[in-house]
Amino acid sequence: MNRYRDFDAAWNEQSKVPITFRAKGEEFALPHSLPAVVVVKLLRLQKQHGEAEIPQTDLMELMLSILEEEQSNRLFAKGLTVDELGDLLKWIMEQYNAGEPEADVSKNEAGAADVEAAAS
Repeated sequence: MNRYRDFDAAWNEQSKVPITFRAKGEEFALPHSLPAVVVVKLLRLQKQHGEAEIPQTDLMELMLSILEEEQSNRLFAKGLTVDELGDLLKWIMEQYNAGEPEADVSKNEAGAADVEAAAS
């Protein structure tokens, strides 16, 4: 029985395709895998706030944990709104969740963009 595993070698063999998106007229790239610290923060926030909305300051902190600070600052400088931040974080989390449907942005009756899972 082999009691040794080289995780570095296994991780290096995995696909490292980054997640990319366009927002506010610019292209952005995310790490190929969600940083573990983000998951821990999100679970703590969900436990703390239950079904209530996560406060805006915590959403901003999550965004900084996922995107590099430079990318976050570019989005904020372009006037990213709180609603847009929520939409962006929802889509990003869907991309990191294996087997989850991709977000589909469509227009509602008032012409505003709704972000819904394609399976909904």
